[in-house]
This record gives sequence, C-alpha cells and structure tokens, in this order.
Amino acid sequence: MAVTLSNNIRALSRQERIVQHLLLHASASVTELAEALHVSSWTIRRDLSALEGRGLLERRYGKALVAESGRYESFTSSHPADEERTLRSKTAIGRAAARLVQPGQHVALSAGSTMLEVARALRSRNVPCRVVTNALNIAIELSQASAVRVTCSGGEVDGDYYTLNGPTAERVLSGYYFDLAIIGVSGVTLREGLTVNSQMNAVALSTMLDHSKRVVVVADARKFGEVRFAHLGALEHIDVLVTDTAPPPDLADYFEASGIEVVVADRPA
Repeated sequence: MAVTLSNNIRALSRQERIVQHLLLHASASVTELAEALHVSSWTIRRDLSALEGRGLLERRYGKALVAESGRYESFTSSHPADEERTLRSKTAIGRAAARLVQPGQHVALSAGSTMLEVARALRSRNVPCRVVTNALNIAIELSQASAVRVTCSGGEVDGDYYTLNGPTAERVLSGYYFDLAIIGVSGVTLREGLTVNSQMNAVALSTMLDHSKRVVVVADARKFGEVRFAHLGALEHIDVLVTDTAPPPDLADYFEASGIEVVVADRPA
C-alpha cells in the first residue's frame, strides 16, 4: 500500500509538470518530455495517456499539446504594468479576507500568491488567533505576528508552490477542525467549480474545506472562467468569495441564488 501511494504521488507530480511544460512550450514530443523530467519514454507515454483520458491534452503528429477545449491561465510572464495591477488587486483581496478573521478563531490557510497577501494583512492586524497552514512562506510570514499562533502541517516539500503535502500533511490537517478556512484557488467556473494547480495540494485543501465551519475563497477576476489541473470542489463549498471585481453574470447569478456572499475588495488606484 505504501509503495502504491508513493508511486501515485510521483505520477501526479510528473503529470503536473507535463501540463506546465506544455503551457510554456505549446507542444512537446515524448522524447523531449522524458529528457526534461528524467524518466523513461514508457513512463511519459503512460502519463500522457492518463492526461489525455482526463481531457487535459491531445496528441497529434507525435507531439502532445494542451487540449483546445481546456481553459488554462498562461504561465508566461505578463507586462510589468499588468503585474503591478495584479499585485494591487491581490493586496486588496488579502486585506479584505484578513478582516474576516475574528479574535480567538482557529483558521486554516492555504498556499498561493494571493494567500501570501492574506497572511501579510493578518500579520499587520496581529489579531489573536490560531493558524494552521501547509504553506512554508505563509508560516514564516505569520511567525512574526506575536498574537498569531502558527502550526505548519509538515509533509513533502513542493518547491514550485512552497507547499507541504503527502500523507504526513494529510494526517496533521485531518486532526484539526477550524472556525474558518481561507483558500486560494486558480480557477472558478460553474461547471468545473474550484480548481487548483496541484493535485497533491488539492488533497490537503479538501481536508481544510471538510473540517471548516466557514469557507472563504479568495480569487482575483483573472480566475473566473479558468480551469486548472486539479479539481478541488464544487462552488457550493463556498460561504464567502473575496475578489477584486464583480463576477461575470453566470457566476454572480449562481452566488446570489446560493446565498454565497461576494466581497469586492477596494483596490487602490
């Protein structure tokens, strides 16, 4: 059982990197992917079959490429002015989400760039609370807040996302119950729901969702209509959505009908 679980974790990690590689390079051959990931061609073919079965890629003329039907946020860098606007948006979202934390609460925090802004705002507020996270950078950020007690989940380190995942993280997180979970996501759609970049991280986040009385999702407007690698959960898991722009009509109608509160953060000019 332990060997099978370890093999599954390695396969998921490879498959995430294959999708990222294809998003950056448009297409790649089996040989190119095998060399980039330092595994055999047979292993890559097996991963490609799994990804194709999930509708995440297509194989044409001996190469793999991201499926045309998929909606993915680009990994390529944006214009500096766009990056500055995005940072302002994330900072505003972070401040708005941090204001939802009340003194004495037990809070779960996920990983991500917007979540780092939540942690910075929470550090600035220095509200007395207990935080559990599987994000290394967020734990370090909050370690400087005297009133915030921080527990880091432990687990296998993913240097791409600064997360701690795997069986150890899952066991630790499953031992806690939270008043509030603040979760960052990479995609929000009506059909696919909430999606994130990492399947391994999605497992840890699912535990946070299941063990929390109230769930706050933070997502800037770029995440609306996007679908990422791993499914996290249906939109019905959300109690509050904190964003920088009003959602598009289809999502706005769903949130209103479902009683999901939408907080649009004030963004500095």
